[in-house]
Amino acid sequence: MLHEIKDFIVSWTSILGVFKFLYNSPKSLLWIVIPLIINIVVMLASLYLAFVVMATFFPISWPPLEFTLIAIGALAQAIASNVINFLLTMGCFLSFYILSFSIFCSFAYGLMVEKIEKKLGVEPNEFQSLSIWRQILDSLLIALLFMIGNIIILSLNIFPFIGTIIAMISAIVFQSFCLGMEFFDFSMALRGKSFKDKLTYFKKHPGEVLGVGNVSWLFMMIPILNSCLFTLSILTATFRYRSRRIKTTFSQVFGDDKVKLITSGSDILFSAKTLNQEGRFFGTPNQLAKVENELVYLAKCRSESNLIQWTASGEIMKQNSTACN
Repeated sequence: MLHEIKDFIVSWTSILGVFKFLYNSPKSLLWIVIPLIINIVVMLASLYLAFVVMATFFPISWPPLEFTLIAIGALAQAIASNVINFLLTMGCFLSFYILSFSIFCSFAYGLMVEKIEKKLGVEPNEFQSLSIWRQILDSLLIALLFMIGNIIILSLNIFPFIGTIIAMISAIVFQSFCLGMEFFDFSMALRGKSFKDKLTYFKKHPGEVLGVGNVSWLFMMIPILNSCLFTLSILTATFRYRSRRIKTTFSQVFGDDKVKLITSGSDILFSAKTLNQEGRFFGTPNQLAKVENELVYLAKCRSESNLIQWTASGEIMKQNSTACN
């Protein structure tokens, strides 16, 4: 439980890494503009449709303001009812949004993530992209899951008070988690992950998925800002997933706790001319290099400050020394 809370907090703050990346690589903004514009159009249409549907079937109403016990009780009941209406409106909006996003935005955001991943550097044959139709289908499955979940949450309101409280909490957690699933979907699709593989990852790292999705959920009812955060959250999920993959590879190469990983998932790929010429490369902690199509990561011994150059194939070179003590 504590591990998941830590993942949630780290994921929540990881959006700062996106701003750092965009600051260091301003040209990457060009890959974001077109998907963002499409996103904004889809979002506004979904928001309008959600309010029309909710105003028709679940209109907001307030009792007369009187200072009697009965009137105060009615007011409290109206407040609780309207809070639920707001969450249902958000759920309705998100259902339309995710569904429309899956159809109209998946391709543009898939290209955006692919361009930025290549900017960050990928291993040879790491990308095994699913077809665009398969990506859309997976996104539609997430949207369908989202809609079914919201219907179940709505049904909890048949139980007075307790059901309402459970519905409110469930709506926040469930909607945030589904958003996180949608955000992680892009990087996983680039690597040919099946929907079953994606669900396995989501169940294994629920705190991380929830944290990434919750950032966007909190501002989802604010037009334009929600689309911007939607886009930034996709990049956050991309960096988090890359970081997980690098950590997994790191554990496979070193297999002990005497070495500390430095390279993260949002490091910018630098030229490796020096490494090609000298057969070695020791850069700064925020650098990632490539030689002969293989990425070169950085780590260091916990007992020393010297850097370690290592690759996924297990090639290791330590600066000014040969082993960690």
